[in-house]
Amino acid sequence: MPKGTVDNPYQPHTRGFSSADILDELLLSKPYSMPHTNFRSLPDHLLGVARQLQAWKQPPYIRAAGLCHSMYSTEMYPWALRKFSQRKWLSALIGEYAEQVVYMYCTVSQYRVFREARRLAQLDCAIPMAGGFRVYNCHTGQVRFLSPGFAAELLLILAADLMEQDPFFDTWLVFSLLKLAAPHLKHPPPLYQLLEEKGFYKCSQREVRDIERDAKRVIKRLRGHGNPPDEIIAELQRLVVECPWLVELKLLLCRKLELAPVERLQVLTQCQIDFQKWGTAWSSIIDSEAINAECRAEIDKTKLS
Repeated sequence: MPKGTVDNPYQPHTRGFSSADILDELLLSKPYSMPHTNFRSLPDHLLGVARQLQAWKQPPYIRAAGLCHSMYSTEMYPWALRKFSQRKWLSALIGEYAEQVVYMYCTVSQYRVFREARRLAQLDCAIPMAGGFRVYNCHTGQVRFLSPGFAAELLLILAADLMEQDPFFDTWLVFSLLKLAAPHLKHPPPLYQLLEEKGFYKCSQREVRDIERDAKRVIKRLRGHGNPPDEIIAELQRLVVECPWLVELKLLLCRKLELAPVERLQVLTQCQIDFQKWGTAWSSIIDSEAINAECRAEIDKTKLS
């Protein structure tokens, strides 16, 4: 990587974007034979990242970069769909700007990016406007400084990548990436705005870790109880107050309590709105289809009553 502070010289790609068309091209590399987390296929994950970015209302070129984010392999995922010598092919497919983002994604040390993001978050600092965001080449160790705008797009895709593939993902890390990225994006993710409103960023890393450790334990205990004991319900009620950003807790409580139809519909509708901002659940107990179905059922009940 060249030395110095770097901004991307290309204008964002503006022609039509179809994830299906791009994926058809990628499938020529037979990525279904490549392993990925949680027994999923690589194409399923790639599409999931693009959908996550779409849920965050990101422009086509960022979604295209997200769809191809591990094209050349990464520090954390060593299987490549294409070689670096085929960069022109990818540029022709998704545009030069999006390819530049993909290239950077595949060559930076992600572990060092995470370390830098945590450091800035703990200090409550933003990406330096003057010096830029420091990254390291994972192959050579060479240092590079990215402009805030370009770094923000890289961090955003990293956040989508982590959220999409890991149940009970590290929210402190992922949401720190969003906080660093949001001020420099034309379209800040709705999830970032939700986290601001719900007070996530007022909590320390330790507070978040403790709260979500308890939340994970309660969610797992609830899976084994059709009629959970009062102590679990009480713990769930406490957690709904302490971490209102976790949609599944409010949804679980709504399912377990005896609520009037109108009140239940209000809670479900709010869960539906909040989950659309998330795009991906923290745990595997919630999905958009399930929430939508519950809302429709409750609307029907309300009409009948």
